[in-house]
Amino acid sequence: MKTLNVMQGSPQWHIERAKRFTASEASAMMGVSKYMSRNDLLKQKATGIVPEVTHAQQALFNKGHAAEDLARPFAEEMIDDELYPTTGVDDIYLASFDGITMTGETCWEHKLWNEKLAEAVRLVDIPETHYWQLEHQLMVSGAEQVLFMVSNGTKEQMVQCWYSPVKGRREALVAGWEQFATDLSNYTPQEVNVAAVGVATNELPAITYKMDGLQLHSNLDVYKIAALQLVEDSRLPLESDQDFADREVLCKTFKDAEQKIKTLKEMVLGEVADIDQFTKDLGQIGESIRQARLTSEKQIKNRKEAIRIEIVEAGRNKLGNYIAQLSHETGYVMPLVDHDFPNSLKGKKTLTSLQSAADDELARCKIIANQSADLIRVNAKILQSAASNYPQLFPDQSRLVNEPTEHLQNTIKARIADEKERVTLEQQRTAEQEAMRQEQAQPEPATKQQAITFNVQPAPESLPVQPEPATAGETETITISQREYAQLYSAKQLLDALKVAGVTQWEGYKTALQILESGVKAA
Repeated sequence: MKTLNVMQGSPQWHIERAKRFTASEASAMMGVSKYMSRNDLLKQKATGIVPEVTHAQQALFNKGHAAEDLARPFAEEMIDDELYPTTGVDDIYLASFDGITMTGETCWEHKLWNEKLAEAVRLVDIPETHYWQLEHQLMVSGAEQVLFMVSNGTKEQMVQCWYSPVKGRREALVAGWEQFATDLSNYTPQEVNVAAVGVATNELPAITYKMDGLQLHSNLDVYKIAALQLVEDSRLPLESDQDFADREVLCKTFKDAEQKIKTLKEMVLGEVADIDQFTKDLGQIGESIRQARLTSEKQIKNRKEAIRIEIVEAGRNKLGNYIAQLSHETGYVMPLVDHDFPNSLKGKKTLTSLQSAADDELARCKIIANQSADLIRVNAKILQSAASNYPQLFPDQSRLVNEPTEHLQNTIKARIADEKERVTLEQQRTAEQEAMRQEQAQPEPATKQQAITFNVQPAPESLPVQPEPATAGETETITISQREYAQLYSAKQLLDALKVAGVTQWEGYKTALQILESGVKAA
């Protein structure tokens, strides 16, 4: 880590922060900040325009800094070392530390007392709204741990716990910043959305009437025209936040008008019992207004639901296209990413907040997809090297590329070792078979020279005579029948034919042929 010689909060400090990705921005980048959306952070980084700090915010910041200064001695006592406020950078990343030891092994992060956060610290369960900042600090500093403290500067309201790097989080953080950098490079300024405030396009006039004997004079015709115009306005489509806000105001106008008409009818009927037309007109207008209100309320609800569905579908399609693009780049089918666009929109009321929430979920899923793609790229190179020598061992490459790299390497080693063992055993078996074949092909060495003669006896059923053992130089005589001699002669002819045909590689035939030839010649 490189230390910047700037004071936290100074103009130079703000300049350095604007050029890099900072620890305090990590939760917003990951889409989990309570105070800034990911889209707002993109806009801020792209334009350099930072919202002005309000008096209330500044007062809260001052209170936090004061509590931090009071808590520092307690933290140093727990760490048993001095803590120094420092701003450090590592390439494109920056972190401002409430305190870090001189050796850089331990950091300290302080937050102003908040009962909910304090309870999480008591349980050693730091929420994601805060642990991304700590993970970022550890990444920049190379420190081993952070003392995370929540206090108001007194021991009475002070809790703390240790935070060390969690396996997989740093990789997710880096992947998140890489995706953020990509989105930042493609950022297009959006039209500034101001919170919509509903306005009534037309105000209904007050209904007036005057009794002149049995005659009733009123402005009901004027009121009716104005009321029916509002009914027509309620049929216009809803597209923007302003449309929804105006329509909700119109519904309130309708509701007020319904109540006033009902009250006026009762007043008129109380004064004149037979003025039928006036009360009928009031009734018709009131019913038209009521129906328009009910329709508008239903339209608002249905349109909001339709917009939610459109945003969800758009998010899913964008994610699907992105994964398809990664599949094309890597050459392998990418695994699916678990997304939850519907739940990400819960609690959001305006179109801006709905779209921002969907964009955050899309960014989260892209980060996961990018991590999978990076894993595939690394594994594909490893498999390509292994498969160049043993292609038959990896028919399931599409599955293996998604395995953890260490597991893949172990699988490759095991398969290659098994294949080498199999080849070795096969070679041994082949060598043994060849040795046996050659051993069988060699004729047994004769202990003495023998000459075999055949005496043909006339008796067809006579049996071979067992010869007496011959002494050296003597001739051994074997007596056979005519039938046996004929059989031997036929066999000799067959073997001659095989020999002419080139069938000489069969050692058994060759040996038999030698015996027959010597026997027949002797006969």
